[in-house]
Amino acid sequence: MSWQVSVLTAVCVSVLGMATFAHTETLLVQTAMFTKCFQWPQFYSLATIMLFGPGVLIQLAQSKWDKRYDERFGSKVTASFRVLLGHSIQALGLFSFLLGMYLKPEFKMFLLIGTFSLIAVGCAVGFGTCVQVVSLLPNKFHAFFFCGMYGVSIAIAPSNALIGELYIDKSPDVSTVRWPQLVSFYSAACSLNVLGVVAFGVLSYCSRVGVDAFKSMDRQLSIESSSANHGTNDDISLVSGTYAFRRCRSAAATMLLALAASLLVCSQYSYLPVKGDIPCLHTVMMYSYYASQLVGTITVMIPVVQRLLNLPVLFALALLRLPVVYMIFCGPLSGVVRRCAHDSNMFSSDLQVVCFYSFYMWLGGGIFSRCFSIATSLFVSPADRAMAAKVMNVAYFAGLIVVSVALLVTAA
Repeated sequence: MSWQVSVLTAVCVSVLGMATFAHTETLLVQTAMFTKCFQWPQFYSLATIMLFGPGVLIQLAQSKWDKRYDERFGSKVTASFRVLLGHSIQALGLFSFLLGMYLKPEFKMFLLIGTFSLIAVGCAVGFGTCVQVVSLLPNKFHAFFFCGMYGVSIAIAPSNALIGELYIDKSPDVSTVRWPQLVSFYSAACSLNVLGVVAFGVLSYCSRVGVDAFKSMDRQLSIESSSANHGTNDDISLVSGTYAFRRCRSAAATMLLALAASLLVCSQYSYLPVKGDIPCLHTVMMYSYYASQLVGTITVMIPVVQRLLNLPVLFALALLRLPVVYMIFCGPLSGVVRRCAHDSNMFSSDLQVVCFYSFYMWLGGGIFSRCFSIATSLFVSPADRAMAAKVMNVAYFAGLIVVSVALLVTAA
């Protein structure tokens, strides 16, 4: 494989990851704005539930029906259709939400539930498709997809910096949205949808690695179909979802442990005390959440790090992150930040706050990415690896829902 092909594939896979959750991340990264301007303390937990909740059903549906259409129309054609459909639905949902919040903000709860469900469906369809495609590629490309997922904040941050703050604080208790800036920011975010479609097209139709992966998948589906029709027993593997779950459960459990800790900690960013050296600390913290996980994902791409981070080590690291969750909530979860990690006396500056939590999320991003790669590497054939990816997807979305529901209940 020439280095030009490798670079092209890596870039396309990264952009795919970046575009998959373009709007979920750009909405959540502005949690401080929605919390302050619309007096909406439940925004983060409710938004997370609606943006990721439908993903479980979509993943289960894709697990059941994708193969049927792949056999009928070809895996490349059906994957291209799903990616295009997913990005179109995302853009429609985002436009509807912003228009509704501008015209009828008093209906914010119903508006969020309806439009974020649309965005969730689009994200889940695109994510499920892209992860299956990425799982067919050599292992060295897997981490690039997660780099893209976490790299949304890096990609969109320059636009946010040029546009400026999307809201202004009129007083400690009153904040107002700057609508022209908000529209400009999310217009820039929509450009990621276009880039995602282009990247998928280049990977699927122009990159030799992607073309070969789809050919391999179609060949395996054809052999399997022929074997079923003639009652033969060809040397081909296509594991069941139950078996794949059993093989992947250790990796999935470790991934969920890291994910839960990250979500619980991130949910409290809007309540961090501001010392003053970083006035927009709450927005910076949300950007650092994704940027740190991006760096963590890049870190586990280093061969020596991959050799060291086997499942027992990853599980131990995930356990070591849990005391920080206890420090933040310090007792029964109440939705209100207490002492310890958020105590204004623990940090002497906002920069220390950013550094502490960035390190924490860096570790979480590395654990998450490595667990997915380990799970898919347990299998050999393309179809089996795709099945493992589906299992990890379902676990990922299920974990998001459980943690988000817990946050919503405690914030009520």
